[in-house]
Amino acid sequence: MASPSRFTKLGTSGRSGATGKSDAFQKTYELRVPVVASGAEQTIDITFPNRAVLDIGMLNVFVAEVTGTTKTMNIGTDATNASSIESAISTATVGTQHITGGLVLSNDKITYTLGSADWVEFEGEIVIRVLASDTV
Repeated sequence: MASPSRFTKLGTSGRSGATGKSDAFQKTYELRVPVVASGAEQTIDITFPNRAVLDIGMLNVFVAEVTGTTKTMNIGTDATNASSIESAISTATVGTQHITGGLVLSNDKITYTLGSADWVEFEGEIVIRVLASDTV
């Protein structure tokens, strides 16, 4: 699944042309969350930069879930860490929910698990901004 992203270089701090130095940059991913008739974990494949750390994130709820028995979602990085980014984040109201930052992203994926298998209305996206560094 391709996802739109924005890339912003934070600057070389006067080290242009230097070797063996690292520069920080940030990248923002906007990941549409497809509703599936399952309470099982779903995967969104992404290629994260090397040494990426989740800086800040949010769940944008465009259409709130009404039908589903459990109107929460877990967001994680893989099957063993299915709620490592956020656990039981509400999707019952339209708006933006904050996602905790500070997690090192070692897998090239984001996972989400719907609270129950009977969701119908939900429309939303996961937005995450990562900080990373590359050797110049």
